[in-house]
Amino acid sequence: ECDAISGFSFSPSFTCQEVAPYASNIDCSNFLVTLVYLASIQSTCCGGTENHRNLCSDDQKPFEAFCTSEAEYDIDAILFYECRGTESQACEDAGGSYNAEGSSCDDIDTFSSEECDAIPGFTFEPSATCQDLAPLAPFLDCNDNDIFSTGFLLSIIQPICCGGEENYLDFCPDAEKPYEAFCTSEADFNSDAVVFNSCIGTESQAC
Repeated sequence: ECDAISGFSFSPSFTCQEVAPYASNIDCSNFLVTLVYLASIQSTCCGGTENHRNLCSDDQKPFEAFCTSEAEYDIDAILFYECRGTESQACEDAGGSYNAEGSSCDDIDTFSSEECDAIPGFTFEPSATCQDLAPLAPFLDCNDNDIFSTGFLLSIIQPICCGGEENYLDFCPDAEKPYEAFCTSEADFNSDAVVFNSCIGTESQAC
């Protein structure tokens, strides 16, 4: 269809290496995305089905999300807390923002119980364990630099969950290996293979 449009050419838009950084953003719950997008990438990049990485594995163990040792993994350790109660005015008087849906006082320091304990009618309660956060690992962006960046979250999660630095998973390795995003074999990875093409031109009316 592109070839039939005057003034337009069918041009490469993404290679295997260029799509690798987007692997962590793939939503495995979206069947169409997984079936079409992932199948297109792996069939082009990996050099055979035997090298396809099981990116949407159902059998991943929780410790594998952030750690390397199952024996040292503290599955029930508490990572985050909430300040919960029903007195919205007391929360606001303390400088917080009341979340009626979650019955929590937000925008206060929940890294310790001090501020919550001082609010009448509120209690400091666990909100997430190591196991609770494991399913979120594929959605963490190693290029995210905001206040709740991946680096910041890992600095909280791994010391609590992994049982020592020697068990920390190298979640955001400095030396990127693009083949690992979708494939299992570096030798068969076709780094420069074109995965997607675009129809590029300047004649808007012809398009």
